[in-house]
Amino acid sequence: SKFGLCYGSDDRCGEQYGRCKGNKCCSKWGYCGTSSDHCKKGCQPKYGLCK
Repeated sequence: SKFGLCYGSDDRCGEQYGRCKGNKCCSKWGYCGTSSDHCKKGCQPKYGLCK
């Protein structure tokens, strides 16, 4: 995927992972981050911030 395999379990989010730590957004693919890919279209407000 676009995000590669450089994320540890702390950077995953969603039903089986829970919320993102800090003020990160949860992308529709279940990764935490702060880019527009994470925070806008498909963002999961239940598991992190959305913009």
